[in-house]
Amino acid sequence: MATTLRFDPALADQLRAESERTGRSQASLITEAVRRMLSGTLPDDGLPELPQATPFQDFPEHLLIDGGPPTAELLDELRADRL
Repeated sequence: MATTLRFDPALADQLRAESERTGRSQASLITEAVRRMLSGTLPDDGLPELPQATPFQDFPEHLLIDGGPPTAELLDELRADRL
């Protein structure tokens, strides 16, 4: 698969430097980074673990916000302002 990637200048400079330092192609470095990310073998960077994503949940059609009007009514008002 071929793709086009756009990096910010600082990241592009880092990639270029790593390619020169290791003698590996930029494509090889990018492929390895993506493979490691997708397989979960990235080194621990000390950042907290992100919570697992939860699937979309259905809500009642007329959800009340702090005793206010139903959300459907609020949305109708917002739509009316746009027309």
